[in-house]
Amino acid sequence: MNNLGITKLVNSQKGKQTCDICLKGKITALPFSSKFVPATSNLENIHLNLCGPISTPNVSGYQYFMIIIDQFSKFISVKLLKHKNKAFTHFKEFKNAAKNFHSKKIKRMISDGGGELKNNYFEKLCSKSGIKRCLSPAYTPQHNGISERGNSSIIEKARFLLIQFSLPMKFWGEAIATAAFLCNLIPKKDNNTRLFENWYHQKPPLKHLKPFGCQSRIQISPQLCTHKFAPFSWEGVPLGFENNGSSYRILKSWEQAVVISRHVVFDEKTFHSISSPNTISTSPDLRSLFLYSNRNPRESTDTALPEPISEQLELLTEEEEEQEYLSEAPEFQPSRIKVIDQRHPTLISSDIDPANILSFCRRPRTNLTQTMVDEVPNFYNKALSGLNKEKWDKAIQTELRNMEKLKV
Repeated sequence: MNNLGITKLVNSQKGKQTCDICLKGKITALPFSSKFVPATSNLENIHLNLCGPISTPNVSGYQYFMIIIDQFSKFISVKLLKHKNKAFTHFKEFKNAAKNFHSKKIKRMISDGGGELKNNYFEKLCSKSGIKRCLSPAYTPQHNGISERGNSSIIEKARFLLIQFSLPMKFWGEAIATAAFLCNLIPKKDNNTRLFENWYHQKPPLKHLKPFGCQSRIQISPQLCTHKFAPFSWEGVPLGFENNGSSYRILKSWEQAVVISRHVVFDEKTFHSISSPNTISTSPDLRSLFLYSNRNPRESTDTALPEPISEQLELLTEEEEEQEYLSEAPEFQPSRIKVIDQRHPTLISSDIDPANILSFCRRPRTNLTQTMVDEVPNFYNKALSGLNKEKWDKAIQTELRNMEKLKV
């Protein structure tokens, strides 16, 4: 260009040489700009991301969760999904709810180029609604940094909640929803305002916050009380919030079911872990396995092992067997098996003074704890080969007699 008379142009390629071999051998990624197009109001720029599948499904069968972040307010919306093809349905619900609440439309949507977010359904909806699509290139999550960072923050908080209270992995969905709710209550660094205030234009319900995983009591509705002397509360563990914090999601410890209630009393100083009923502990306390006994070894140990169940069943009549079968279902109970120490013989023919001979074993007694899984056998052979085979055999015989009486 200088040869054509255009002066004062800087030659940016001066001193630089392009080597094809060098580019093939050691080309590196270009630096990224940490700034997005600034937003001046809610719904001007929203960022989407989908995470999953999670290896362990949620208690309701969810394996994915979708995160939507408003760039101006930084408000985070999370939705659990059973399949990733439900992402379009959730985005459409979010779009309609946000338009109804803020009385404005979404202007720009930023996401990656995944198949669940880049398809004909999204293209038609964005074209019809006037939403501009901004798709990040493949394998370049830096172009979708806001949603990626929000996704990472929520997963970290959810992981801490699960680890701190020893919750099974199937409650990851409750932990994700609680983590997102707590993130919206954290003040922003620039103006010290909470994300909840920027989105809903009102103060968040901080007085309803309770520790995740503390002990709680849920009021039982009078219609559910079986008799006048029944307890008025259930024991549970809070796992999250509902209706912007006005209600709580409580886990019934014995049913492993989540209920929603606002009539809850919390004990914020007491925490207890929740273990899965189908999980056997692989790291028992060694102090409970090997105990030194200070009991007199001459005491009777006949009650260490339970009596055989079959001897007790022989004393029952036919009517008693039928009544017991109808009133009690077979269930497994943890049993403790003790290995009894054998006494040393006291008759020893030697010149040693009998006072110097110990009449008991100095080795520690070992207590072996056997924990069984509470499950119903699926096959006849399995039912008659377990530890409760006598109960199952009794139940089968009673059922056969009833069928014979009724000529079924």
